[in-house]
Amino acid sequence: MRRVAILIALSLAIGGLTFVVVRKLQVQAQVASRKPFTALMAERYYNSSGALVQSYTSIYAIRSDGSSARIWLREDPNGRRGVIKGIEDLASKKRVAVDSMIESITTWPLSDEQVAGLKTADLSCAQAAEGERTTVLGYDVVKIQEELQAPSGILHQNEFWRAPALDCFPMRERLSGGPSGGPVTLSTEREVVYVIPGEPAPALFEIPAGYTEHSPSQAAAEFSRQFLGGRKIMSEEQLKLRDQIYERHQKNR
Repeated sequence: MRRVAILIALSLAIGGLTFVVVRKLQVQAQVASRKPFTALMAERYYNSSGALVQSYTSIYAIRSDGSSARIWLREDPNGRRGVIKGIEDLASKKRVAVDSMIESITTWPLSDEQVAGLKTADLSCAQAAEGERTTVLGYDVVKIQEELQAPSGILHQNEFWRAPALDCFPMRERLSGGPSGGPVTLSTEREVVYVIPGEPAPALFEIPAGYTEHSPSQAAAEFSRQFLGGRKIMSEEQLKLRDQIYERHQKNR
């Protein structure tokens, strides 16, 4: 009887341990639901006439927990190189814009719903029944076209070549727009030129210490003061809308 009791206890212990291990792996799979990688991208921007006006190199990085960073390598009007970052840190539930040119950060909180959405992989392109298919940098991609009518009356016609193996990240994209019923012109092109699979370098997500917290209008005013002699970089209406969103988020922190 004693031997039977020992065997039963041992079986229960092993079963309990197996449950804990399996449950831990299930939780880890739920948390680590995104495909981690780093992508180097070429970006080109065009004016309303279709002429190229700016081009940048950018980096997109995403961790397995869904946190992401988008980084633009740019030059200020004086030719000094700078970095602009947009970071979504799911662990701290915040979105941060970083501008090294004026040593500024702008912070918004992320809601639980936003965090849950960012943790979830986008698999819609893998389920697309139609769409051209090709290969970009060794990744199978599917062409997805979108047409959106903005409240302002602007019609957006966008084209994406998304990679199912990278949670439908666009390896190529062309964004076009124009007034409804009028000419639609190319505004933005992006293309991935290199992909590094695996967890991104931690440095891509770093927020420099000592930078000043600014609202969107404060950051725009500081950039204008330092580099543009006071000339505004966007309209008062745009700045007001951005400040309203920023202030609303600040109250919900």
